[in-house]
Amino acid sequence: CLIVGSLMELEPDLVAIAGDIVTGQSSDLDDFLGMLAPLSCAPLGAWYCYGNHDYFDGDAGTIGKKLESVGIRTLANESVVIRHGHGQFILAGMDDFILGSPDWNRVLSANGTPHLLLAHHPDFFYQAASRKVALTLSGHTHGGQIRPRWTPPLVRHSEFCLDEGAYAHQSSMIVVSRGLGSVGLPIRYGADPEAVWIEVQSTAATPQER
Repeated sequence: CLIVGSLMELEPDLVAIAGDIVTGQSSDLDDFLGMLAPLSCAPLGAWYCYGNHDYFDGDAGTIGKKLESVGIRTLANESVVIRHGHGQFILAGMDDFILGSPDWNRVLSANGTPHLLLAHHPDFFYQAASRKVALTLSGHTHGGQIRPRWTPPLVRHSEFCLDEGAYAHQSSMIVVSRGLGSVGLPIRYGADPEAVWIEVQSTAATPQER
């Protein structure tokens, strides 16, 4: 509750949650669902995409419904057009890379190429870059969770070593968040939990619209 409150004090335009909001059961949400409700106060909404843990009990749809009840909308191979100022952009969410049914055709068919893509697994990035997606937001890796200083993660969750932070390829960028939770052991070392603040500016925007 304190974390959510602190985040909303920053007055974000949009909140993006890139999957794995539960450990393994949809019921994991029940005790803190109400604490997530303030995230939906962002003017452009709060948005979610499924991660692999959301599928562990075969009830990912219930997770989406529970989040919808507090104003957080799930995008699974879907896109929406969001208007902001005098312009607009396309936001999309990809289904999980491992246990979901990712479908680029569905993502692209409704509104065209997304400007912003939520994809839990960062290894979607080069697929997204080949389709000219400007910015992908991912999680999944926990930054390694246990990572001795100045060394790579002990366990890597990305084939392309997209462990944490920002990466660029051609005209596309990805930001991989370490996230706030943990998996397996309830500890972190060398990969502190984080929520990432991103400022996006349009090159065509006036200073008042940025």
